[in-house]
Amino acid sequence: MRKKFLSLLVLVLLTLSYSVKSQKYTFTEIKTDSIKRDFKKILIVSFGSVEARSFCENLSEQLIKTLMADSIEVEFKYLGKDAAAGNKEFKILAIQKYDAIISLVPKDSASYWTNSNTTSTQSSNNAIGQMPMTTRFRDVTYTQTFNIQLLEPVNQGKVLWSASLYVIFDPAKKKVYKEITKTILSSFRKSKLIK
Repeated sequence: MRKKFLSLLVLVLLTLSYSVKSQKYTFTEIKTDSIKRDFKKILIVSFGSVEARSFCENLSEQLIKTLMADSIEVEFKYLGKDAAAGNKEFKILAIQKYDAIISLVPKDSASYWTNSNTTSTQSSNNAIGQMPMTTRFRDVTYTQTFNIQLLEPVNQGKVLWSASLYVIFDPAKKKVYKEITKTILSSFRKSKLIK
């Protein structure tokens, strides 16, 4: 019972400290292999819940757009809801036709919560005087942690690069996907994994 209470308290504190106005993510590079590569064709794969799928699709859309601008061909495949289904689907993919694979794997369950606010103010109007005005808005916050890896299929799936990504934001706000993409690709370039 105490553990549930503490978990709920942490969630409430997170809700209070992170509003929709603060689109947050934490990116931690874990491993990198800085041998220069020249990838021409990349496959992005992910699996997970509906929420994880939505996040990965939106992030992949930005990764694809940016990498294609650098003349790198990129595809995205969603492999199913759980790790077992994902591994089964992954085994039947023709991964040898790709130079590299970016895997987006959820490390925990997705959390969503909403915060609704109503404010009332007085509005002045010369014709009719004071009028009450009510404004309602609702914040939606999504949080989850992902493990991101860059693998080289021709080298028995060698992990060239990996990072941990923690997100807490309103999933309807697209700006954060661009920021995360910029961070990931900046790390790839620094490690000479892409040009």
